[in-house]
Amino acid sequence: MGYPQARVVAVTECSSHAVLDAVIGGWKDSERIVSDELEAHIGAGTLVLNDRGLCGLARWHRFGDRGAHLLWRIERRTARRVKDVLPDGSYLAMIQANKHATAAGTVKLHQLW
Repeated sequence: MGYPQARVVAVTECSSHAVLDAVIGGWKDSERIVSDELEAHIGAGTLVLNDRGLCGLARWHRFGDRGAHLLWRIERRTARRVKDVLPDGSYLAMIQANKHATAAGTVKLHQLW
């Protein structure tokens, strides 16, 4: 018999590393579903850092509509259709909700590698 396992998704403050809220789910629970319970902490002016496992077009729009600043790491194949290259080196690209969906949106991307 092994140790109990849980999946924890948390909202933390970057400067103090204080945990503002956390949700604990079972180890089989999806991070994406568990993290939806933390949206109450996302508001105007909040900088949301997100890893590629939690990205999603619907979540992007919900957080953006709340006035949050979004800095998300996404998979390269997610934003393959470049619409325009901007003077600062960033670019506008189309991303889809998922590979089976028709919903899409335009986002500003910065390549960091």
